[in-house]
Amino acid sequence: MVVNITWPWNILWSDEANFCLNEHVITHKCRIWAVENPHAIQEQPLHPDKDTVWCGFTAIFIIGPYSFEEITANGIQTCSVTGQRYRDMLKDFVIPQLQQRECLQDIIFMQDGATPHIDRRVKQLLRQHFTDARVISRHFPTAWLPHSPDIIPCVFWLWGFLKDSIYRERQTSLPDLKDSIPRHVLDIPADSPRSAVENMVSAIKAHC
Repeated sequence: MVVNITWPWNILWSDEANFCLNEHVITHKCRIWAVENPHAIQEQPLHPDKDTVWCGFTAIFIIGPYSFEEITANGIQTCSVTGQRYRDMLKDFVIPQLQQRECLQDIIFMQDGATPHIDRRVKQLLRQHFTDARVISRHFPTAWLPHSPDIIPCVFWLWGFLKDSIYRERQTSLPDLKDSIPRHVLDIPADSPRSAVENMVSAIKAHC
């Protein structure tokens, strides 16, 4: 990938992440001290309560968070990201916000190569609104640097920043966790996205 000094500022960097309830407990740093039974095991649910969230940002603004949810007999539940759900999110959430900002025609959309991202229906929608020239993704003319997820700004900055702030509050319910995510996104300092993009440009130059 050739580094151009202008293109990074128009890229919408996007990704999904799981925010798990009690994530601060499920870490390698956790220790159990037991006098009677030194082999005591602290049980954790196999599939912990979580919120699967998409977020995207440019050097200037942030879009999201968007939670992948569905209505079930038990109420609103977090659901997995499928090609259809990802397409619906782009169509009904992301693209309208870019249109409202009057910048859709200038934005370059970046996504990783996850299977839902390269679903046929997703690729059709991306080509319709961004064209091949303004998509950075697997199955498009411009793909992201191979084996380099660590220099994607969502990975090396956004998710860590949010999780550090959110888990510090130690929410006790999934609704509380879901409510805290957009609140902390709004609290992100205005200059942080640009700093993340600048750091990414430096990292790309080091890879090239």
